[in-house]
Amino acid sequence: MNSTQKSTIGFFLILFAVLYFGFDTKPSDHGLIEKSRALKMSTTDVSILKREARNTLSNAQKGKVEILNAQLNSAPDTLEKVRFLKELSGAWYEFGFPSIAGSYAEDIATIENSDEAWGITATTYALGIRNSKSEKEGKFCKEKALSAFDIAISLNSKELRHQVNKAVTLADHPDEDNPMKGILQLLDLNKQNPDNVSVINQLAKLGMKTNQLDKALERLQRALSIESENIMSNCLMADLLMRRNESAAAEEYINKCKSLKE
Repeated sequence: MNSTQKSTIGFFLILFAVLYFGFDTKPSDHGLIEKSRALKMSTTDVSILKREARNTLSNAQKGKVEILNAQLNSAPDTLEKVRFLKELSGAWYEFGFPSIAGSYAEDIATIENSDEAWGITATTYALGIRNSKSEKEGKFCKEKALSAFDIAISLNSKELRHQVNKAVTLADHPDEDNPMKGILQLLDLNKQNPDNVSVINQLAKLGMKTNQLDKALERLQRALSIESENIMSNCLMADLLMRRNESAAAEEYINKCKSLKE
């Protein structure tokens, strides 16, 4: 597998992460411009993160980045530019820097201006929060992720996935002044969309984190009654039953979790 293929795979790993993780009208163009402007103003600058990251790269990795940047700078048209931005995003993700991968995904989203592209940007930055190497980088990724989620939601209010992923990000990385914000958003989404399995799964997952196992069990039973082949529901149920020391009952879901992943 050559380096271009690896970079491409890296970018699509980011896309896969999006899949794993309202508003009634589309806002004005002015509103989107303001959100985009806010996205560019954060606690640090990505150039600082790039400079710090480069010091940790191998010579081969540095060479790859330099070649891709040269190709990007000489790209003859927008289509080629997007291609090299995707390769750079994938490369930095492969190197273990989702914060920098997110910056290239953001460049793509600025060009394409689709909710899918902004969703990829947001979830890539969200991955950078938990994988950040410093408090500065973590804050940078969180600010960028939440702003990008807002743009994705603004562009497509009917795609619930962006709202769910934003709420999960806030629940996993709560604001100091409003630690319940993400959980309350998920509960509100569940109230508005009681049959949405993705929302139910996330609430069950949070319940397991806080050791509310009985409530989590109820939610997973509900999720599986709606969508019996859902991978996340079955895998979470397997984990939950094992934590409840119900290994015999868990066996069915362990096997199903494995088979659905294959």
